[in-house]
Amino acid sequence: MDLLNIHEEDTRLLLKCYIISLFIPGIAKPILMIHGEQGSAKTTFQELIKMLVDPSILKTLSFSKDFNVLIQILSHNYITYFDNISSIPDWISDLFCRAVTGSAFSKRQLYTDDDDIIYDFKRSIGFNGINLGASKADLLDREILIQLERIPKEKRKKLEEIWDEFDQNKPKLLGYIFDILVEVLRFKKEYEIQFPQGYNRMADFEEYAEIISRCMGYPEGQFLRVYQYNIGLQIDEAIEASPLSAAIRIFIMEIKEWQGTTTQLLDELNGIAENDLKINITNNSSWVKSANQLSRRINEIKTNLREKGIIIERFKDKDSKRIIKIRMIPTVSSYRPETENQQQNEKLITADRFDDTHQVSSYKYSTIKEQKNNSERYDDRDDSLHIKVSEHLAKGKTLKCYRCKDIECPSLETYNRHCFSRHPGEPMYPELSLIKMMGLEPKGNPWE
Repeated sequence: MDLLNIHEEDTRLLLKCYIISLFIPGIAKPILMIHGEQGSAKTTFQELIKMLVDPSILKTLSFSKDFNVLIQILSHNYITYFDNISSIPDWISDLFCRAVTGSAFSKRQLYTDDDDIIYDFKRSIGFNGINLGASKADLLDREILIQLERIPKEKRKKLEEIWDEFDQNKPKLLGYIFDILVEVLRFKKEYEIQFPQGYNRMADFEEYAEIISRCMGYPEGQFLRVYQYNIGLQIDEAIEASPLSAAIRIFIMEIKEWQGTTTQLLDELNGIAENDLKINITNNSSWVKSANQLSRRINEIKTNLREKGIIIERFKDKDSKRIIKIRMIPTVSSYRPETENQQQNEKLITADRFDDTHQVSSYKYSTIKEQKNNSERYDDRDDSLHIKVSEHLAKGKTLKCYRCKDIECPSLETYNRHCFSRHPGEPMYPELSLIKMMGLEPKGNPWE
C-alpha cells in the first residue's frame, strides 16, 4: 500500500480486499476505475497490481477499434488494465459488462470456411484517466471508483526505486496473500455471512471481500461500510454523467411530484435542458429526441434516481392512457449505512432504500429516526440555514465534519453521506463556523 498513492485508510481497505479477491477464480470482480489529475501515478498504480497478480510484458493496454481484437486481448490476459482513457464508447461499455460478469464470444476462424472460434471467459478489468471515462449506468454499477491526488515533488520517487522495492517485497506479499486465502477458504467452509439488507450488484465479490477483511483482522462489517460508500460515489457519477438524470432531478426537486404522459414530460425536460443545463437539444446526440426514446432511457436511469429518492412509476389511467408518475421521497441520504460493532454486537439496520412500505426491524430504529429528523431540519426545513450553507458552498468553500477534523465535503450531499457512513446513529449538525455565521450561540454542546 505504501507504494500506491493512497492515504485514506478506508480506500486502502477497499483495495486490499480487491487485490486479494483477484486470486479467487470464478467470481466476478468489479472494474477498477482510477481517475485523477496528471502526476497522480494512475498508470503505476495499475501496473503494480498487474505485475503482482498477472505478470506480463504488456502491463497496460489501449482500446482497439476492432471488436474481435478487443475480445482477443481480453482472452489473453486474466487482468486487463487500459491506460489513459478519456471516454468509453457504448459498444466497449457493453463488452466490459459482459466480460466482467462472464460471457462467451465467437468469431469466424477463417474467411474461407464456416468454423468458429469460441471465447468463454470471466475477466478482471480496469482503466484509468484524468476524468471518468465511463458514462453508462450499467458499467458504473460494476465499478470501484478511486480518485488520486497529484503527488507533490518532495514525495515523488523514481520508477526504478518503486520497482526495486516492489520486487523485494513481492515474495513476502504473495505469501501473506496466500495465507489470507487459506483463512478465507476455511471461513467460507465453516461459517455463513448474513446480509439482512440483501446483496449489491457484485454479490460474490461483496461476500468474499467481507470475509477477506475479517481474515485480515478488520471488524465485522468494516468492508461493507466502505464498499457501500463507494457505491454511493458510483450512483453520483452515473447521475452526473446523464443529462436526462440531471434534468429530471432539477425538475422534480422544485415540484416534488408530477404525473403525465411521456410527451408532456419530454416537453418539460426540454425546457430544463435548454435553460438550466444549457444543452442544445437539437444538436446534442446524448439528449432524447422523442417520447419513445425518453421511455427507453428512463428504464436505464430510474434505478440510480431511486437511490436519490426520486421514484418513477408507470401505469395506465382510466382511459388506458400510459402515464408516468415521478415523486420525491424526502430523505437525507440514499445510501445504506451498514455497520457492525464487533465489541458490542450492535447492528444498525435502516429501511430498505426508498421502499416506503418496508418496516424497519432494528431495535435502534428510534435512534436512526432521530438522526434523520435532525438531518432533515438542517437540510430541508430550516430554510435560512439551508440558504446560508448554499451561499457558503457557492464561494468555493467546503463543509467540515465536526468529528473528523480532516474531512472537508464539497457539497451538502457529500456531508450528509459522510455523516451517515462514518457516524451512523449519531446526530448531524453543521460545523461551528456555520452556526456562528447564522448569528447563533452554542447552547451547551456546540451543535445544540
